[in-house]
Amino acid sequence: MLHILWMLIKLILILTGILLGLALLLVLLVLFCPVRYSAEAVKKPGNIRDAAARGRISWLFGGISVRLLMRQDKRKFDLRIFGISVSRLFHKKKKRQTGTAAGSADETEAGSGSISEPGKVPDNVIEAEADEDEDETTQTDTGRMTQDKEEEKSVLPVRRIRNISTSFRGILNRILEAIGKIPETVRKITLKIREVYDKIDWWKELIQHPRVKAGIAHIKKEAKLLLRHVFPRKTEGYVTFGSEDPSVTGAVLAVLGMTMPLHKNCVEIRPVFENRNLLEGKVKIKGRIYGIIPLVILIRLYFDKNIKYIISRWKNKED
Repeated sequence: MLHILWMLIKLILILTGILLGLALLLVLLVLFCPVRYSAEAVKKPGNIRDAAARGRISWLFGGISVRLLMRQDKRKFDLRIFGISVSRLFHKKKKRQTGTAAGSADETEAGSGSISEPGKVPDNVIEAEADEDEDETTQTDTGRMTQDKEEEKSVLPVRRIRNISTSFRGILNRILEAIGKIPETVRKITLKIREVYDKIDWWKELIQHPRVKAGIAHIKKEAKLLLRHVFPRKTEGYVTFGSEDPSVTGAVLAVLGMTMPLHKNCVEIRPVFENRNLLEGKVKIKGRIYGIIPLVILIRLYFDKNIKYIISRWKNKED
């Protein structure tokens, strides 16, 4: 008996160790196995619809990957797990279910195709009876409508005067009610303006506090580190563009020049001043993201006393 109990405890401990090992392995993979991404965009001379783009995100050394392809009006999305296309499997399953449903529908239609109901009255007899009833009803309704119109002509002037007086009385009542609400409206607007001024003063005091300034500076520093890690590590390509108006070409060139710190002049910019509309190019980017970097940044921000002070001031809305 004790031997069996010991075997059960040993089996439970082994299973617990395996589960803990798998959980630890998963955590290590999330933290230290990078998520890699790449993208490519191509624009050939001609129509804007000639542009094409594709992207890929992979993890676990390419075991799990997501691919996206866009060309003209077509979009293709593909999720692969260790080389198996999940989207293709779903498509095959849906196609199989559609075929099964179509087959059952055909069988149902074939089974209920030519069944006659006994004792059914012919349609032409029913239609003839319905036409006779309709003619009698139409004649009666015509006489009633003529009589009603004559009565309405005699009552119409009195009804119009009554409606005009009722409308005028309603408009006058609404005007008097609006005039009576003016003091209350002015008081509410004054209170709202006072609340806005109080909030502005509170925000000024909060932002100018030394600990708040130190916390914001720390957030900016960590955000720069995170963006530097997330941004592509490899960028290459070229962009050739031009416009019929040289001033537009110059403005676009100035805007693209502002992006040089991002790609570090790895994308060649080729302006064309030939009084014609032109846009073509090809750009490739590659990068990777380690899970440990965002985690370390979040831990540093969490244990920063200045950021905790900002959070407490935000929650309590007091000094």
